[in-house]
Amino acid sequence: MLRSVEDPVATVHDWLLNIVAALEPETTAPGDEDLFFHLREEVVQFVNPDTVDQVRAFPEPLRGLGLVHLLDQHKARPRTSPVQIEEAESLINTFLDRDANEIGEVMADPNIHTARDVLEWERKQK
Repeated sequence: MLRSVEDPVATVHDWLLNIVAALEPETTAPGDEDLFFHLREEVVQFVNPDTVDQVRAFPEPLRGLGLVHLLDQHKARPRTSPVQIEEAESLINTFLDRDANEIGEVMADPNIHTARDVLEWERKQK
């Protein structure tokens, strides 16, 4: 799975994402689901995607968390308006459900590349 010898960091990121995505919390002891979610969240934060295009390369179970990470980063920017923060928080709640249809819709739209694009997509859906 090594992308290239010249890019070992990307290779490690791919490896981590695939391992964490393959973990199935449904097959573990009751109560361990939070541990799996937290581990997935930590790995996504470690990989630190900057664009929706990078999130598209994530294994499917982690794409919602990748979008959550992008929107969290967008909220933290100094010039983000209170309205955009509210919109981002609403979408974050949606994307935390890894089975949400909206994740697939955002991933399938070739015109969405940034967190701002995701927010514009949400406005058009209303």
